[in-house]
Amino acid sequence: MHIISRRNFSAALTVLFLLTAAPVFADDQRNFHTTSNEEQLVGGSRWCFGKDNIVGNIDFNILLLMEIKGIKEGHYDLNTISDEQLRQIADDILQPYITKRLSITVNDKPYPVKVNKIVNTGGIYTIWLFSNGVNFNNPVNHVRINYTLLFEETDNVHVNLAYGYLSDATGDELQKVFDFSRPVFLTTFDSRNQVWQLSIKGPANSPAAENITNPAANKEPAGLVQGAEKG
Repeated sequence: MHIISRRNFSAALTVLFLLTAAPVFADDQRNFHTTSNEEQLVGGSRWCFGKDNIVGNIDFNILLLMEIKGIKEGHYDLNTISDEQLRQIADDILQPYITKRLSITVNDKPYPVKVNKIVNTGGIYTIWLFSNGVNFNNPVNHVRINYTLLFEETDNVHVNLAYGYLSDATGDELQKVFDFSRPVFLTTFDSRNQVWQLSIKGPANSPAAENITNPAANKEPAGLVQGAEKG
C-alpha cells in the first residue's frame, strides 16, 4: 500500500483531533475515514464501561480492513460481501487477530475480548467487541487496553481515535450512547502509544473515571485526572 509522509499525516491527524473535540455524533466519527489518503489510515473506536462489562466497536474502512492477514489473502469483495461471509470473517479471521493484537485487563486481571459481529455501514466496517464478567467492584479499578492492530501492516502509520463512555446501556440504547453522547474521555492509539490506562471508580463512587493517557484530551467533565504511558 502507499504510505504517506509522517509530517503530512501528523498535520492531518491534528486537524482531525480538533474536529472531534466538538460534541461527537456517529457521522462525525465515521466521516474522517474517507476524505483523503492521509485519513484512509485512520480508524475510530468507542469503548463503553458498564457495571460488569466492557463493550467496544472499531471502525475500519475497506483499505484498512483489507490489510488484515486472511482478509487480504481471501480476495473478498468487501463492496458486495454477504452477511454470512462477514460472520465467517468475524469467527475465523478477526477473532484470532483480535486475540493476538488487543488485550484488556482490569485490576491486572485479563479479560478475553470476544468478537461479536462485523457490520458494514456505508463502506465502513464496524467490529463489535465485548468482555463480560468484568469486576469493577473496587473503590478504584485500573483498566489497561493494549491496542496493536494494523501497526505492522501499515509500517506503524495507522492511528485509532478512541472515545470512552460510562453506561450500562445495551443493544440499541448503547448505540444511541455512541451516536449522540459526548464521550467522557478520548485518546489516540498509535505505534508509540499502544496502552490506554483508565481508573474507573467502583459503585460507591460512580459515575466517575480518570483517563490517564492524553494530557490535553478532554477538559470536561470536571474530575478527570490525566497523564501518559507509552506502550
